[in-house]
Amino acid sequence: METIFVLLIVFILLGLALIFYANYSKNQNQKSVKEKLSKQAIEISLKSSLLPELQCSREGEIEPNCVDATKLRALKSLIEPPTGPVYLYYYDIFQNSNITLTFIYPPVSGAGSSISLYSSIPPNSSNRNVVTIPITIQDFSIGYEQNYFGILSVQVYS
Repeated sequence: METIFVLLIVFILLGLALIFYANYSKNQNQKSVKEKLSKQAIEISLKSSLLPELQCSREGEIEPNCVDATKLRALKSLIEPPTGPVYLYYYDIFQNSNITLTFIYPPVSGAGSSISLYSSIPPNSSNRNVVTIPITIQDFSIGYEQNYFGILSVQVYS
């Protein structure tokens, strides 16, 4: 009888240890997924901020942390059909993300205050990570150079 109680206690302890280990393993796996998503968000944000298609240049010199609004609008019009070859090219770079440029100062009124460059949001996305980068925006569409301060927001989904 004593042996049965000892075995019962040992099995209960083993069961509890197995439950604790399973919860620990699950938490480590979730942490690993979040770290991977954070790393992917940083990589995509760096790629989007350093795209040669969008960079400002003056007399052959590239200005750091600057986006040309005219180039941005042109690239957006090329990417917009979500089935075209240009979209598929940028899908390989940006994957499941949403990239938006928001004009902060001086204020821009109307629909022009925010430009969505790329959007590929999966229907059943469970995780999302956001990276924002302060950026200078040059706009020549009004006939002369107008500089803005803006935020490049990159949302990455898994």
